[in-house]
Amino acid sequence: MFGITKIFTQITQPTLKIGVLIAKGNPNFDTTIGFSRAAGGLTVALRRIEDEQLLKGYNLTFVFAFDQCNEALAAGGAINLIKEQGADVIIGPACSNSATVAALIAAFYNFPIFAWGTVLDSDLMDTDRFPTLASTSMSTYSLVQALGEVFNLYEWNEFAFFYAVRLNSVIPRCGYLQSDMDSYMSSMDNMTMIEEILCWRLWMKV
Repeated sequence: MFGITKIFTQITQPTLKIGVLIAKGNPNFDTTIGFSRAAGGLTVALRRIEDEQLLKGYNLTFVFAFDQCNEALAAGGAINLIKEQGADVIIGPACSNSATVAALIAAFYNFPIFAWGTVLDSDLMDTDRFPTLASTSMSTYSLVQALGEVFNLYEWNEFAFFYAVRLNSVIPRCGYLQSDMDSYMSSMDNMTMIEEILCWRLWMKV
């Protein structure tokens, strides 16, 4: 008499662990790129992934490290997410200086990293230096190039450049634009910046 034995195996879904480098509890970022403002976007993205079955068969989990747009914290956070937390990918940081550090560490480990937010530094476009970095932000040099194309279209060859700097060294948006404008103009023979004026602005809460 023959018996038939049924063997049941439990199939577990693979887990995709997403590391997030983000600022938290800092009033400089809470209203723009901080955790309290931006973390909700992760749940919106997760819901859309599930609705459209983009990663069918995977469980998605998030692990966080709070870099506060600080280079040292970004370095430690990136290493922790990669080596200790076992993340498969990193989203963030959202500031150029900390993104530069995290992207260099990701390059060392050949690890994918996605920058977003106020990551405007054109140096991050260097794919040889940052081979595993992708960014959802446009660099300021791309904006300067677009402006140059407008000048060429209308045959404008002289202009004055006014810019303001917010007194926050962590996110020097206009500083990147000013630097890239100078770099772009040094490569153009048919265009002259006749004046460059820096306007210091004090940003105060009323």
